[in-house]
Amino acid sequence: MKLAIILTVIFMIGAIVYWRIRPYLAIARRVMATMRAIQSGGERRGATGVSGAKGATGEKLIRCESCGVWLPASRALEDRSSGGSSYCSTDCLEKSLVRSQRQRRSAVR
Repeated sequence: MKLAIILTVIFMIGAIVYWRIRPYLAIARRVMATMRAIQSGGERRGATGVSGAKGATGEKLIRCESCGVWLPASRALEDRSSGGSSYCSTDCLEKSLVRSQRQRRSAVR
């Protein structure tokens, strides 16, 4: 009878300990999966679902002329009429065009 009580108490303590450290074990599993993905060259998809091999490194960064945000050259919008200025979005491109038109109007007056 004593042995059954002792084994039950040990089992309950083990279950409580496992229940408390379960979130930490999940984090450790994710970290290990990330490390394996990094070691394999980033060919596998990570937790975010984005492939790490394409566009992650080696691409030239360009600064938006309007807001100053740095972005990959492949995502930049270029305004060839103003000497090849680069912008991060159509909003920044439009703001820059409006600003240049205002400057031209004020220079004429």
